[in-house]
Amino acid sequence: MRRLWATIAAWIETRRAGWRQRLSRLIAPARAHARARYRKLELREKAALVLGGGLIAGFLVYDFVLVPLRQARSELDSEVVGRRHELAAVVRMVQEYKSLEREVATAQNRALAAGKDFSLFSVLEAKLSQSFGRDKITSISPSEKKLAGELMEHRVDLKLENLNLSQVVDALYKIEHLSPPVIVAELRIKKRPNNPHSFDVDLSCFAVGKAG
Repeated sequence: MRRLWATIAAWIETRRAGWRQRLSRLIAPARAHARARYRKLELREKAALVLGGGLIAGFLVYDFVLVPLRQARSELDSEVVGRRHELAAVVRMVQEYKSLEREVATAQNRALAAGKDFSLFSVLEAKLSQSFGRDKITSISPSEKKLAGELMEHRVDLKLENLNLSQVVDALYKIEHLSPPVIVAELRIKKRPNNPHSFDVDLSCFAVGKAG
């Protein structure tokens, strides 16, 4: 096998040498003619020819070397800028994720602070009665729903009547700042037909606590 490869390599080298010789013979007359013509030129013509050749070589180097290099560098710079923007976006996403994770942990801890004896019904009734009296609460309906793990959703639907705007805002503010946190899931406010400054309010609230 080695002898075969050596024979093939020798044959290829022989063919290359033959091609080089034939090519040399073909261009030899043109080369000799060009040299003869060059020798006959005057010094000024030789200088112009050399200068023209240098200019052509310069243009070729600029077009085929410098321009592609500049384009490649520009593309590389653009890619680096893009990667930096992507990295900055990833960093922001990580920071937002950590912030949300802390908020979720805080919310879970506050929710679990409501033990199995927690009653959203009693908490809301007491807080709203203090604000504008029990007579404004025309309906209050509690319900519960088991969630995943040891969590329970406590829900209360309320109907409030004949409240002024200040009382509506005060009620919502106090509900929002209850502990454990209470969420207002639904809210409907209607003006009373006989008094445009008095309102009826329907709202649904829920809180999450430990299951019993």
